[in-house]
Amino acid sequence: MYVSRVKQTMSTKRGVTSQDSISLLPDDLLCRILSNLPTKVAVRTSVLSKRWKRFSLSVPLLEFNVSEFHGYYEFARVVHGFLDTSRETCIHKLKLAFEKKQHDRSYLTQWIHNAVKRKVQHLDIGRWSYLGQELIPHSLYTCETLVSLRLHNVSLPDFDHVSLPRLKTMHLIDNIYPNDALLENLISSCPVLEDLNVSRDVENIVKVLRVRSLSLKSLILALDGDRYGDIEDDSWEVVIDAPRLSYLSLRDDQSKSFVLSSVTSPAKVDIDVTFDVVRSVLKNFLLTRSVVRNFFTRLSSVRDMTMSGTTLKVYIYICQWE
Repeated sequence: MYVSRVKQTMSTKRGVTSQDSISLLPDDLLCRILSNLPTKVAVRTSVLSKRWKRFSLSVPLLEFNVSEFHGYYEFARVVHGFLDTSRETCIHKLKLAFEKKQHDRSYLTQWIHNAVKRKVQHLDIGRWSYLGQELIPHSLYTCETLVSLRLHNVSLPDFDHVSLPRLKTMHLIDNIYPNDALLENLISSCPVLEDLNVSRDVENIVKVLRVRSLSLKSLILALDGDRYGDIEDDSWEVVIDAPRLSYLSLRDDQSKSFVLSSVTSPAKVDIDVTFDVVRSVLKNFLLTRSVVRNFFTRLSSVRDMTMSGTTLKVYIYICQWE
């Protein structure tokens, strides 16, 4: 009986010692440990002590998904606490995933602004459905620390000055832009941009997509949706001016023209386009044939090309009239 009690006491003491050892770790090491945990788990550690709560709110890697919380207001309360600008720690990564909630509009702008003030490097904002209101703060357009940016289903406000000097990766998925010029300016104002992915649909305002970049290496462009109406509506086009491009992917059955300017032949190309051939041919066959010929001439020395069956049919149809 006595031996059993001694063993139980020693076991308890070892548990306390182990717990104390973790608590005695240096501040930077504790913060690093919490950074490797899912954010939701890091939040739970705050109940251990005031010291753990301070560190759990200062971790540099933050990922929040509203579906993992008991309601939107709990989600908002936790995010508010982590993005408090009175904290001096920089935010390495912030990822926010929303659902369709009418009351989250006013919060998101402030959260992104706070992340910019805390020198965020990687920002990922995803919305499961679009709400139709300008949510992105102007401060994001001049964030000097931003390295990667992903925006999904949000609306971007117009702004004359854009400067993102460190941004290397940008994914813009199904967003709303006030005009063609903003998107063009956003892309061209990233002097070290290497990876660009732009997905749009026919309901947004950007009809002429211009990609101008001296640093770009990988480019993925997609246009979804169907447009109907007047056959004279031939304003949809893509212009690419990226001399260092090594990978190009185009998926677009709406644009009538794809102009590759100053593009040396990329190493790899994935093509699924139609040049809006039905409308274009009916309006001006000779112009359509010239556009298709110039496009494939620019890609004539590509080492690795994947072409969809639809694109191949368009190419054969145009070539048979040579």
